[in-house]
Amino acid sequence: MSRGNDRGGFARGVILVMAAQSYFLLHAEFGLVDLLRRAGAEDRLRVVMGLLAAGGLLGCLWAARGRVGGAAFRLRAACVLAGAGSLLAWSFPTVAGLAAAATVSGLGLGLWTAALAGSLTNYFGDARSGLGAGLGVGLAYAFCNIGPVFHLSGSGQALLGVLLAGLGLAAVRAGPCETVPVSPAAGRSLLPWLALFLGLIWFDSAVFYLFNHLPAPAEFPDLAPRSNPWGADGSLPVTATAHLFAAMLAGWLWDRGAGRSLLAGAFFALCLASLSRSTGHAAGSLTPYADAALYAGAVSVYSTLLVAFPSSGRVGSARPAVVAAVLYAVAGWIGSALGIGLAQEWGRVPGLFVLILGLAVVWAAWGRRRVAAVALVSGTSLAASLPASRSLAGLAAEEEGREVYRNEGCHHCHSQYVRPVVADLERWGSPPPLETWLAQTPPLPGNRRQGPDLSLVGLRRGPQWIRLHLTGRLPSGSRMPPYGALGVGKVNSLVSYLSSLGREQAAERAAYVSAWTPHGEPGAPADADRLFSENCALCHGPAGRGDGPWAHELPRPPRDLLAEPWLFIREPAGSPAETAALARIAKFGIVGTEMPGHEWLTDSDSLALAGWISSRHHPLSPQTHTHTTP
Repeated sequence: MSRGNDRGGFARGVILVMAAQSYFLLHAEFGLVDLLRRAGAEDRLRVVMGLLAAGGLLGCLWAARGRVGGAAFRLRAACVLAGAGSLLAWSFPTVAGLAAAATVSGLGLGLWTAALAGSLTNYFGDARSGLGAGLGVGLAYAFCNIGPVFHLSGSGQALLGVLLAGLGLAAVRAGPCETVPVSPAAGRSLLPWLALFLGLIWFDSAVFYLFNHLPAPAEFPDLAPRSNPWGADGSLPVTATAHLFAAMLAGWLWDRGAGRSLLAGAFFALCLASLSRSTGHAAGSLTPYADAALYAGAVSVYSTLLVAFPSSGRVGSARPAVVAAVLYAVAGWIGSALGIGLAQEWGRVPGLFVLILGLAVVWAAWGRRRVAAVALVSGTSLAASLPASRSLAGLAAEEEGREVYRNEGCHHCHSQYVRPVVADLERWGSPPPLETWLAQTPPLPGNRRQGPDLSLVGLRRGPQWIRLHLTGRLPSGSRMPPYGALGVGKVNSLVSYLSSLGREQAAERAAYVSAWTPHGEPGAPADADRLFSENCALCHGPAGRGDGPWAHELPRPPRDLLAEPWLFIREPAGSPAETAALARIAKFGIVGTEMPGHEWLTDSDSLALAGWISSRHHPLSPQTHTHTTP
């Protein structure tokens, strides 16, 4: 019998599990994100979270390969690293400081979770590892759903992360390097379990990301700084209770031989909670609380089994630390990244994805003989689980972006109505047919024009340009306030919506632009220098070398206007036709790229800019002016 049957060892194990899970939920999952938001660097979110995941993967590798000092040494090192990462985030809440903090925190957390799961029976023994894991996981989720804890700022969560790491450090007890299961189930494969956990975490990460970027149910106000996806604070005690009860029940059942069926049940519970949440609730209904309890229960079930599984011996005689490292690296860190990436890129969870994932879960849990039996039921329920929501989970990103546009009052400063006058037609393009405009619900013509008309903005600005503009890195003199505080999800949706405007008129606009020819004489050289500095240097740099302050922000580096051959100009070098083509690009931009138009430029200004560029253009290779697709 393994050590850990004494009450002191059991309590220490519960504290270690609770501290590790709480640290992940508070500091790693929310605290770093809030600190980035407060630093005005939400555009760096993927980089910082990528560093967190990279640190986590390295921590898992350390837990699997480490030999020096045994499990107790690795656990102590993990707690020290986790605490240092939180302290670093609290002390230096800059982009560089948070990037370093994320790396250190991820390293500590990856090592902590994998080393603890690999030596779990040191604390709980062989017969109660599930119950101990369930109690630790349930207490962690319950603690994190206490109102004051739930709504802590990022700096508060970082300080709490230091305390949790200290609590874990104090709970570490000396013991064997790692315990070997007493009755290993030789010959069983890790792959079905890995598939189950990966599917659950992938799906849950996507759903949870979407829930935290959805508007709360209509009967509850939005909460800040952290949004409660289920509504008002009254749901937090329900969520906490459901977490604790479900985790302890799952651990108790695990100790009595339950396994893959528990994970499959958790998956279907997630689907049911997601479907109910995404389709909305009637005012005054208790359904949001039921959704919260169902979702919390499902998460606690698979989280408990994720902790208890590696040291259970259910995959043969493999070392528990190795099993934990592989499981947490693939299902935990990579699965979470895949889920969040899916939610960010699609703005919803595609029904087909859920259907395929559900069938894979059924196969892994019960084998191929039962797949056909449940395919019809699961196909019907899973395919409907998130594709028809009234918000991000079901509306296309463009539709959600339109709602953001309307809710933020963008139509008070921007019109979407081209007036039938020459200046409007040249700057903004032809208006859409009246029936198209009237079919919108509601129409958004805009009653003022403090900013430019946006009817065809998707043809005049690239997505990244729009994103940079929305998040506050604005050209000098712009009166538009930054909207980065909306959050990554809403900003991405707004970008998708604005990028779609004008799509139906792309051919008509392209014909107009290609036929446009500047008239008159170019402005003075001094005017050209000023115009280039004001309109072009942000991307192309003050000398046109492609090294402007926005250059590193764009998906494709801006052209070096002095040394690189043209990509979009076929006309002979030095000819009037080349000058006209350069003036056309300066005024209207290049559709499909991040090169924006400058529609307010006069013909004289456009020709002045074209002359400035043409006179300095001396490509390193012979200029053939062949058209090349980027």
